[in-house]
Amino acid sequence: MKIYLRGIKQEDFKPFIFDSDEFVSSLKKADIVVSAADEMIPSEKHTIVKTEGGWLLNTPTLQIKVKDLGLLRAIYEVSVMEKRFRETFIHVERFKKLVGNLLKSLIVMMEVEDENGLSHSQRVTDLTAEFAGFLGLSSEIIEFLKDAVMLHDVGRVGLEQLLLYTPTRLRVLESKESDHTVVGSLLLATLEYFDEYIPIARSHHERWDGRGYPDGLKGERIPFLARIVAIVDWYDWAVNTVSSEFEGGPLDTETALKKIDSMAGRNFDPELAKAFIKFMKQR
Repeated sequence: MKIYLRGIKQEDFKPFIFDSDEFVSSLKKADIVVSAADEMIPSEKHTIVKTEGGWLLNTPTLQIKVKDLGLLRAIYEVSVMEKRFRETFIHVERFKKLVGNLLKSLIVMMEVEDENGLSHSQRVTDLTAEFAGFLGLSSEIIEFLKDAVMLHDVGRVGLEQLLLYTPTRLRVLESKESDHTVVGSLLLATLEYFDEYIPIARSHHERWDGRGYPDGLKGERIPFLARIVAIVDWYDWAVNTVSSEFEGGPLDTETALKKIDSMAGRNFDPELAKAFIKFMKQR
């Protein structure tokens, strides 16, 4: 910190000083100005004024008077750090929103919409948020899921680009469905601040019995939120995807729920599967 003294001796101000601090002779270069009570200081500067009863700290967000300079320094540091944290937090949130919206737009453009204009990722996101509320998860987790689940198939965006420019790779991908989970996790890992979404993107096709992909995780080793998304993702695929493996095309809700019940303990977390069936019947 650069400190400018006006009418105050360095030794009188010593309890406030850190080794990294620097006294400057120019008011313009100063981070903080320290003065006697009768000195005039530019209002835009952080200031500390020596008064009869102690030291008065003035910043744009704080005004406080204390006797102890060591305590005053601690208060000042917290005030400055809070401001910097707030500015950094705002920057991070803006970046995440900008890049997240771009990725979401690409995903929606790539997916087939239903009669209501919603894509697979949008449907899975909405239903997961509802299910999470039914499970009693916090509003913070539900908001997190709204972003994370929209990106659960983000790896397919990368694969689509590979198919555009490397047609020979198509034969490999036809037999390697797990590619999109790996590509999705790698893509999110390369984006600053998006690594918190990786567990869902990578693990939503893991199975409770350990026979899923890409890592063969079993039981509670599968991230909890990924276990939730696994059920909702499969359900949406079963009732909406024309190219599903079922003879005659998509399943109705009742048949899909019966299949989820039969796969509980194999494909899905048995407790979450039971809860999802109950949730859908009450919905």
